[in-house]
Amino acid sequence: MDAVDNPTGAAADGSGCQVATAVNPLTEDKPTVLKASTASGTETSAITAAVHDASVGLSKAFDGLDKVPAEAYGDQKNVASTVAAGVAAEARSLLGIFSHPHTTSVKAWPARPDGTICFPELDDPDFAVPGLGDKAPIAVCISGGGFRATTLGLGWLRGLQHLGLLNRVRYLSVISGASWLGAALSFQHKADVSTFLGPYLPPEECNLTALAKDPTQDMTLVWGRCISHGGASWQVIGSRPAGRTLLLRTEVGDKGKSYARAVADAMPLFTFVPEVALSPLEHFQERLRAPLLLLSVDAADNADYVSAFDTDDLLQHDHLRTFLRHKDDVEAARQWTRAMAEAFLRPFGLGEVDKSTVRVPGTKIAEKVTERASKVGRGNNIYDANVKDLPFLIIGQALLLPRADARFYPFEWTALYGGCPVAYNDIHPKLGAGWTETLGLNAQLVRKDTVADSGPSTAAVKAEVRPTGPASLGEAMGISSAYLSLVIGEKRPHLLNVLKDALGFQSAQYFNMQDWSTSEVLLSDGGGYDLYGIYPLLRRQLPNIILFNCNGVPLLDNLKSFCSDKDLPGLFGCLDDPEANRQRQVFKPEGFQRLFEALRKKQAVGEAPVHADYYEVLDNRHLGIKGGWTVRVMWVLNERMAKWEAKLPEATRKKILAPKMQGLLPHESTLTSFPYVELLSMDYSPELVSLLANHAAWMLVSNKELVTDMLRVTAPPPAEAAVV
Repeated sequence: MDAVDNPTGAAADGSGCQVATAVNPLTEDKPTVLKASTASGTETSAITAAVHDASVGLSKAFDGLDKVPAEAYGDQKNVASTVAAGVAAEARSLLGIFSHPHTTSVKAWPARPDGTICFPELDDPDFAVPGLGDKAPIAVCISGGGFRATTLGLGWLRGLQHLGLLNRVRYLSVISGASWLGAALSFQHKADVSTFLGPYLPPEECNLTALAKDPTQDMTLVWGRCISHGGASWQVIGSRPAGRTLLLRTEVGDKGKSYARAVADAMPLFTFVPEVALSPLEHFQERLRAPLLLLSVDAADNADYVSAFDTDDLLQHDHLRTFLRHKDDVEAARQWTRAMAEAFLRPFGLGEVDKSTVRVPGTKIAEKVTERASKVGRGNNIYDANVKDLPFLIIGQALLLPRADARFYPFEWTALYGGCPVAYNDIHPKLGAGWTETLGLNAQLVRKDTVADSGPSTAAVKAEVRPTGPASLGEAMGISSAYLSLVIGEKRPHLLNVLKDALGFQSAQYFNMQDWSTSEVLLSDGGGYDLYGIYPLLRRQLPNIILFNCNGVPLLDNLKSFCSDKDLPGLFGCLDDPEANRQRQVFKPEGFQRLFEALRKKQAVGEAPVHADYYEVLDNRHLGIKGGWTVRVMWVLNERMAKWEAKLPEATRKKILAPKMQGLLPHESTLTSFPYVELLSMDYSPELVSLLANHAAWMLVSNKELVTDMLRVTAPPPAEAAVV
């Protein structure tokens, strides 16, 4: 881990508190403690709207200058960009002052002088989770993968529950689509864990009943045509019916109690797409004179795309005004979060995303959450995490700085705290290293006390913060699964500043723990840097990890095509890109070949692709992982299993073995592509949910002895030990 420069921040005033200036909080120039605005609520809202519109409008308008050839405007381009950036920064700092009339006190845990960080759920007496340290030293991580991940994850957790092992697991780390499952499971209290996860059905009992369904009403049909063929506009998608009548079978359970039922009912694109399609997206297409979201990959990178910007018109006053966002556009920018919360949280009474927060019952801090949350508008609903029957939840997100380098940086969210665990001091703004109490996320730092009362081992401080937007359970889940921002951030970073608001990319106020300044950052899909959610577990040095990989392509003989993502070879430093290996590698390269061969052997005999092995952990300073110790990892891969399929009823087996349908019909072809269901198919039938979940559960049930052995508390052998 990179060392933290000046971990205590800037010099304190005579009261022992850090102070802030309006323009650049927590600098030594003209120290002034920021005060709450005395303006009325109406005046504050008007000021906020005006400042926000000015900031966003200027930023978006002059972002277009980055695409203009230098000879077109010469020095004027640089001058204009500098002025716009300065004015936008001033506007954002003012926006922070008026964002909420009250502040609240929270705890923050910066890195210790040696660069290490504490983990409050174990290390801080006020935040320690009762009984967490008594659970087995094992963690489960479920990879991202949209509906496929949330359904497979349901099955894998169902399998652990069926074996009586889930309540013994210490941590559950989830990413992207798996975060929908993790969030609902960990905070719902409408059903016991077994009811929520549903009963395990052995393959012999997986009978399917055809659905009476009109495929022309299928959202994924329209979405698929739009993405693949450019054959549908956003207006067409937005005009589809907002609901359908489905014949749901009892296997997926009761509404509000069964997660399988929530997945089968979920059609989040019906909520998301109409909201974003008809206002900012169509506006951008018109103003930039190009079907922006329907451009081919090649066209987006060539000179013709740049020339599509009418720069003379763009800089004219009447066109500039159209880039100012209004209240409706601000609302539309958050529709992704709301759509996911509506689908996966609201059925369990967890749907409030704007004015809610979370807590962990049994911790000393829990009784102090309600009053502080209510003070800053986050107390309408307080959702309690279930840590007695379940692991401690970690939701993986990513920080994205498009103006810096378009790289993704780690961000963890938990019911107790969140933050960037690594110090990055060679970028602007600086990031990390440390945590902020969850109640204080997405907030401007007003004042920092030098010490807290939790002992020197935690390095904790007290901070006074002013929230600038939501930091709820739903927001955390929505950010973690923000697939669009992940794709554009990875493939088309030059479009981020234009599209981040229109497509619902989440931004937040974040204060780093090096110079303690507050900056606006983008928060994105956690798969941007860690598709599997394994790095948080390695930071905590968990000696046993079960990794569930929601793989989307068949396992072939070719090592190069081993996995459908870059993260698996990246863990072993086996990517072709040396810089990518530097950022991701935590295991020695020979482990990758060994894993591939073991899984291929399992597949060849029709067994579940499950394999356990020991690995020496390598230092990875970029991700804050300390090496020199041994971890045992059990890999579980989504894959066809001949032995499981042979046990299915004949009618079910024929359906998944049927020839793939002709044409682009994502929903209708999901069973024929089983279990590698397309990510953009975001409307699963009850049959598919049930079959895919029980397919996943069987992987663990058929390997009961190996899974149970993973939870035995034994000292791991050296890294060169034989394969389990």
